[in-house]
Amino acid sequence: MWTLVHGQIAPGGYHHHAWLELGARGAYDPVLDWFFTIAEYGERFKPLMVRRYTYDEALHHMRASGTYGPWPFTRDLRDEAPQPEDCSRATR
Repeated sequence: MWTLVHGQIAPGGYHHHAWLELGARGAYDPVLDWFFTIAEYGERFKPLMVRRYTYDEALHHMRASGTYGPWPFTRDLRDEAPQPEDCSRATR
């Protein structure tokens, strides 16, 4: 099952981004319209996790807020120094 990830990626300096993960099978970046292995995505973009969402959680937040995110509690984390994590092991 796909998981929506709101986080930060590093090309050109860290910036906020969203991507999808399919467990350990891979990551899909909708901006690039490209599928990567988890290792490739980690090596290329050096992702920092902010929050992971199941389909139901993402749908709930999108309907409640009228936006695809980031959602309020994700925004609260923006100014905190993110901690590097492997993109395949981030927790909700």
